[in-house]
Amino acid sequence: MKFYKIIAFNFIVFLSACHLQSADDHLKKVTLLTPTGLEISTEIALSDQQQIKGLSGRKPESFCQDCAMLFYYSKDSTKNFWMIDTYMNLDIFFLDQNLKILAVERNMPAHPGKEEPPSIARTLPIFSRHVLEMRSDSSSSKSLEVGMQLQWKNKGDEKSILLN
Repeated sequence: MKFYKIIAFNFIVFLSACHLQSADDHLKKVTLLTPTGLEISTEIALSDQQQIKGLSGRKPESFCQDCAMLFYYSKDSTKNFWMIDTYMNLDIFFLDQNLKILAVERNMPAHPGKEEPPSIARTLPIFSRHVLEMRSDSSSSKSLEVGMQLQWKNKGDEKSILLN
């Protein structure tokens, strides 16, 4: 009987862990607009756990070619991103609080796995508010340049992000 209790307890712990992980893995999705009206489907990494994970472990087939991930922060600071456990080359855009592109790191090389060598690519440290990542093979990413002003497609999106 004790054996069954142990199995039942382990099963409950397993289900709880799966539930917690899937709840945090669910990323809010919004649409960003470029000055030319191009729409970019964007996942928002808001929590510390989501921001630490970012696109690590995501295969290209699970992240559409013209999609983006926005790392949304509440304060300006120096940001330095690295490409640990990534499976696709990325373009990384550093944005101000109004989503204006301040700097771009193009074609940051993927680094499947967590061990070096080879060296894990890192961006230059850039003072910014937010960071946007897109696949380097994206035509949408190629159209983005320093100085461009992105905007929320739905004006209430930024407020709804902060409420969640």
